Parts: sequence; structure tokens; C-alpha cells
Amino acid sequence: MRPRVDTALAIVDVAAVVFPVRNIFARRHVLAEARRHLMETLRGRAYVPGIDSYIADRAFVIQAALGMPR
Repeated sequence: MRPRVDTALAIVDVAAVVFPVRNIFARRHVLAEARRHLMETLRGRAYVPGIDSYIADRAFVIQAALGMPR
């Protein structure tokens, strides 16, 4: 059984870390932060493939909703 991840918390955490720190950023920055969050949360255990991309994509939705430049 794979460990469960609170994706809503992960999305908010990723958005809160990346967007205030960087004025201009690429998807790779958000994706790297999503992976960092997963590794920290799961303490190195494997996670469902694609969950990092899902978290990064949803963080971009938050960014777009707030009208922040990409």
C-alpha cells in the first residue's frame, strides 16, 4: 500500500514557497518544489507517478487565479 498524500496541502505549500520567492519562474521551479515537498512529507518513500506534476499544475491554477505573472 502506498502512503497517502494530502494534495491540497501540498498545492498550497508549493504555491506559498515558489510564488513569493521568484518574480519570474518556469514550470521546472514549481515541479522541483512539488518533488521536494513529496520527498520531505513521505521521507523518501515512493509516491504515485504523476502526483508531482498534478501538484505543480494545480499550483499554477492558484497562481493564475491570483493574477500573478508567470
